[in-house]
Amino acid sequence: MFFKGYTLRLLVFILILFISFSSIAILSQNGILIGKSVLKNDIMAYRFGNGPRILVIMGGIHGEEVKSVDIVMGLLRSLEQNPSAVPPEMTLYLIPCLNVDAATKSSPSWIYHARYNAHCVDLNRNFKTGNWKPNIVYGDKVTYKGLGGKAPESEPETRAIVAFLKRCQREARDNDLLVLSLHQYVRQHERLGRIFPVKERAGDVATYYAQRYRSYTGYKIDYSFNLYEVTGDLVLWAEEQGIAAMDIEVSHLKRENSLLLNKTSLLRLIEEYGTISSGK
Repeated sequence: MFFKGYTLRLLVFILILFISFSSIAILSQNGILIGKSVLKNDIMAYRFGNGPRILVIMGGIHGEEVKSVDIVMGLLRSLEQNPSAVPPEMTLYLIPCLNVDAATKSSPSWIYHARYNAHCVDLNRNFKTGNWKPNIVYGDKVTYKGLGGKAPESEPETRAIVAFLKRCQREARDNDLLVLSLHQYVRQHERLGRIFPVKERAGDVATYYAQRYRSYTGYKIDYSFNLYEVTGDLVLWAEEQGIAAMDIEVSHLKRENSLLLNKTSLLRLIEEYGTISSGK
């Protein structure tokens, strides 16, 4: 009886893993491979349009922030059914999940914390910024050794997205590149969503679209994060490269409402970004 129960639980667990992996990997038939993870899973981008203005929307830099992946994948499915929603003046890239090992639960670090990649590194602390550190802190004020990586861009996932965004920057006309990185509040259940745009260099463009996204969602715009020191993160890296970028922290509304709100809002932003004069 014990072995029958154990076998059933094992089969259910395998099925959950298969569904989780398939929800990301099944779309790879039409995608662009931009890199491989630590465990050699594909990191995919999906392209719509061929215009001179480039918009990149990414989810899943932290493995436990599954809502960010769901939103980008929902947007991907909508655009596959209606690709004409992307204006002719723009190119759109959707990256449903950067931290694919954690999101597919194939990462050894998932046993301890789904946030990290298979090397137990926080990818959003691994970018080559002026303030990168190997040891990082979170809200509990504890110093976590090595979670920033052994060196900046030590992780294959980080190197993949850096190379991809640099290529986008070269291809975009007049540096018309905007990057949105979706996150999810997973511990602060009552917090509304927030938007964190870059402040300098490309800050005017980022601020403009942060304000537009606020008008769609009601999310608050924050230009600084003071709860704890954030080092080596994607948005700061983008700012130092002169790339307009913002973090969007998805709220803890009822899950279905939050997914619909952000998918609808991203479609509106896509339409507006495709207008050459927007934010310029």
